Amino acid sequence: MVKRLTLCTLFACMLAMCLFALRVANDVSPSLDASDSPACTSARCVESELAQLNMNAYSITEGFAPNWWLLETAQGEWHYHAVQRVLLAGPWLDVANPEQVVDKSAQRQRQQRQTFLANARAQGVLMPQDIASSAAAPIEIAVFTDPTCGYCRRLHQDLPQLAELGVQVRYYAFARAGEGSPGEQQLAAIWCASNPSQAMNDAKQSQDIDTATVTAACTTKVQQQRAMALRLGVQGTPSMILPDGRLLLGYRNPAQVMQALEPVLQRDRTK
Repeated sequence: MVKRLTLCTLFACMLAMCLFALRVANDVSPSLDASDSPACTSARCVESELAQLNMNAYSITEGFAPNWWLLETAQGEWHYHAVQRVLLAGPWLDVANPEQVVDKSAQRQRQQRQTFLANARAQGVLMPQDIASSAAAPIEIAVFTDPTCGYCRRLHQDLPQLAELGVQVRYYAFARAGEGSPGEQQLAAIWCASNPSQAMNDAKQSQDIDTATVTAACTTKVQQQRAMALRLGVQGTPSMILPDGRLLLGYRNPAQVMQALEPVLQRDRTK
């Protein structure tokens, strides 16, 4: 009973703080007073409301509860109430069962990553690795990378050891310094190369790669991958997406990668 009250009290305090912050913000921002107009019942209406606050959303979809809209933005996940006209930032927690709080936002993003893995393979650069013959089937992981990142180069050096453990790496582009950065230029050159995997090897070994022939189309490709990565929760490099949709931020050595993959391996053993 005490635990139930503690969780409910904590959630109530967090909600009150968010609402208070929003009311303070509205003192200096365009008003979203619910009395100004009817409830926002369409994504276009929500988009118009956000424009008043100089906010943009990658997507606007129905939220986790009636009258709520789910907004994906560069600043993370937001929730907008169509009737009360309030904005809340952060994860959506289902506390119906205080003994087992469910992070609905994390579940949704994990599903998004699994969809990405299923649909975006052709956009990545699959590294040729000598996968151990003892591996029943290689486990493929997606790695968002930037050639100018020191820890990305360290991970690249681990590829032979990962191959011995049955792990295949497919790279995706994430220019950590954003548009126009040296990392983006190198990534675009890699994606433009006749042999992208060799170009990736060269870049990770600090060899010069030709960025003079980079086309706008290749630059757009790597920019689109970075935008998608942000939606998937990637914040820097290296970042790994595992087959079950979990996200690992930062460098992991081969032993740590295998430890993280254990739930996937157990699932495969029971098939």
